[in-house]
Amino acid sequence: PALDGDRLFVQCDNEEKSFLVALDKKTGDELWRVERDAKSNWTTPFIWKNEKRTEIVTLGHAMVLSYGLDGKELWRVTGMSMPTASPLAANGWLYVGSGSQGDANRPFLAIKPGATGDITLADGAESNDFIAWRQPRVSGYTPSAIVHDGRAYLVHDTGILAVLNSKTGEQLYKVRVGGGGHT
Repeated sequence: PALDGDRLFVQCDNEEKSFLVALDKKTGDELWRVERDAKSNWTTPFIWKNEKRTEIVTLGHAMVLSYGLDGKELWRVTGMSMPTASPLAANGWLYVGSGSQGDANRPFLAIKPGATGDITLADGAESNDFIAWRQPRVSGYTPSAIVHDGRAYLVHDTGILAVLNSKTGEQLYKVRVGGGGHT
């Protein structure tokens, strides 16, 4: 679960009936519930407080979905892999990556605040109005990136560390830090 103020958000995704629910943290009363087409995943909702609003960012099977504090969907991005790792916020943007064992589709995205609707990239595109940039094959299997001091650090499960400019997505360098190709 994720806590924001007096609300506890619980994401319950599975193969049959997925949902996101907001509960009163003191009483456990259900404030709202939204059905999701997300399928199974193993992530926690992420509360993204940005310059425009507070969002509940959730991950689903091959997608990222954001909700307002009222449970209404704000935006979504599809075309991710599964599993998708927990997002993080830095420099006012949201960063999220995905990767799956044996899958070549391992993108890492930087998302600007204020998005609405389906913000999935068009075929062949690496950015749009709300996706600042996309690196197509830089994430590892269940990636956990770090963004610090203008750089994004991602370790691939083959032992390669990729360092990106967090504002442009430009790869600054890659280096082997260990690992032998097995997760």
